Amino acid sequence: VGLGFKVAAVPFHMWTPDVYEGSPTPITAYMSVAAKIGGFGALLRLMITGLAGFTIGETDAAAWVMTIQVIAAATLILGNFAALAQNNVKRMLAYSSIAHAGYLLMAVAAVGVSGEGISSSAGQGVAVYMLAYMFTNIGAFAVVQALENSDGSGSDISDFDGLFNSKPVIAVAMTIFMLSL
Repeated sequence: VGLGFKVAAVPFHMWTPDVYEGSPTPITAYMSVAAKIGGFGALLRLMITGLAGFTIGETDAAAWVMTIQVIAAATLILGNFAALAQNNVKRMLAYSSIAHAGYLLMAVAAVGVSGEGISSSAGQGVAVYMLAYMFTNIGAFAVVQALENSDGSGSDISDFDGLFNSKPVIAVAMTIFMLSL
């Protein structure tokens, strides 16, 4: 439960949109990446090392894998659909962060099924995904911060209307970050 809260997995995600919206943008950017990297590092360590031998009956897979799979699916569905309804960019990025937790949880479950631990392809995939996520998420928050600094806007989705006409470099950067996310 504690690690689910840390990585913003459903049903422990409720804090994320409010904190992302209410915190200063640089703090939100740091928190969105550092907490997720640390949380997934601890989650992988606990699930792979601590619970690797925890099985029920005569199954080969660890008993926790199915639970992680269900949580991953719920996290993906809620994060992506809730992000579509947001008017605030920071809240949208918060729900995006929740959805990304679901993608990473799928890899955590795959690591558990493989039995190879972190050295498996899924374990390495988590590391590569977190590296890419770090750069794109910090970049998206940097664009929001740049808009907040220039004219006080940047929080609402409507602040991005016509951004290419007024600030083309920032608009292209945000497009790249959003497509990456």
